[in-house]
Amino acid sequence: MTKIEYLSAIKAKLNHLSPSEIDAYLSFYAEMIDDRIEEGMSEDEAVRDIGTVDEVVGQILSEKTDSPAKQSNKRGLSIGSILFLIITSPVWLPLLIAMAAVVFSVYVVLWSVIVSLYAVDLAVGVAGVAGVIGLIVLCAVGKPAAAMLLAGAGMICIGLSILMLFAFNAITKLTIWLSKVLFKGVKLAITGGKTK
Repeated sequence: MTKIEYLSAIKAKLNHLSPSEIDAYLSFYAEMIDDRIEEGMSEDEAVRDIGTVDEVVGQILSEKTDSPAKQSNKRGLSIGSILFLIITSPVWLPLLIAMAAVVFSVYVVLWSVIVSLYAVDLAVGVAGVAGVIGLIVLCAVGKPAAAMLLAGAGMICIGLSILMLFAFNAITKLTIWLSKVLFKGVKLAITGGKTK
């Protein structure tokens, strides 16, 4: 089943909801499918991974018909909880800030390493080009043996630069993917697994 067919089937079964609610649910499930496709699944696999149309509609309808006790828990924090958070803030707030600083620092260091890898690749490539240019200069001054040695070293550097570029691109793609997973995890942790 394609994404469009899947979303149309969900829309047909939710026709008793308001159009804005239907659009919100369809946007949510379209994003879920797109996320799975970005992670490497085919469109059909992504649709199957979410669940059948009946399962999704059942989940949506069960959320809509929460009991009053569940709805009252969604009001927010009680006054006692708020007071507890305020009183204990000298303990947990600095720890939270320190943890955020450490996570941010690790993230910056990771990207600094990637930038450094590309700088090394560029330097090796430039050294290779310089070796080839050195071939011309040394041939012009009558040193063919040194020219051949420099040309060979230059060709090796150019080859290494090309190979390193492929490896560094793969590392960058992996880092971007891990960053997406990390940010989704942080978002879920902050929102408590709830979506808009």
